[in-house]
Amino acid sequence: MNRVGRARRQEQRQVTPCEVAVSCEATPEQLGSVHEALTQFWAGIVPTPPEDWRMMFDLAVSEVAANIVEHAQPPMMSLRLSATAGKVVAEFTDGGRGWTGPPSPSRLVDELSERGRGLALARTAVDEVVYEREGTVNRWRLIKWL
Repeated sequence: MNRVGRARRQEQRQVTPCEVAVSCEATPEQLGSVHEALTQFWAGIVPTPPEDWRMMFDLAVSEVAANIVEHAQPPMMSLRLSATAGKVVAEFTDGGRGWTGPPSPSRLVDELSERGRGLALARTAVDEVVYEREGTVNRWRLIKWL
């Protein structure tokens, strides 16, 4: 397991359990399916977290999805969104190329760079980013505490 980012646990806030899953081709044209899943997911959570909080989670999910499409290049990717026990979780799986980036967020990213900031943005937007490679399957888990 490769923890990519910081882990911080805040006071837990209970929400109605909710789960949304989607599988789609891993192409730029299909990234809209990820956004549709997020919209459906937020509609099922009571109470709904504040908009700015949701935007940060959405940003992290969108950046990881785009990285999967661009760098792992699998034929398909799956996303499962869940809300339970004071946290929301996004779990991606794909059968593309493995990630070979740094094991920690120590790599500095040029703030003016137009590329290469996706994972750094995701790390900043959520509380935990975890990557695992199990055989030929990539697993990304993003966690944001409520």
